[in-house]
Amino acid sequence: MVAQDQLALLKRAIAERRYDEAIQGARRLVLQTDKHPEARLLLGQALLAASRLDEARVEMLAFTREHPRDAGGHRLLGEAQLRAGQIDAAQIFVFNGAVAGTT
Repeated sequence: MVAQDQLALLKRAIAERRYDEAIQGARRLVLQTDKHPEARLLLGQALLAASRLDEARVEMLAFTREHPRDAGGHRLLGEAQLRAGQIDAAQIFVFNGAVAGTT
């Protein structure tokens, strides 16, 4: 199955709230495709939706370091920080995401 088909399955799993399945599938795809950016964002989204905040923050922090201009990673990291009660950190990442989205 090509990456696009796998990405579609991951999106569907998240939409259907099958987060554990989405997390496992995204982790596999990330390993198989040398850290596929969209798969990593979907992994972050699934971890966040499953309230696995520490894991979501670790994944998205690594992602934003590798892809500093990707607004999606900053937004997910900011949301994870906000849900964890880290308001100041959340503001920084949301701001960085807004800036990244305009460049």
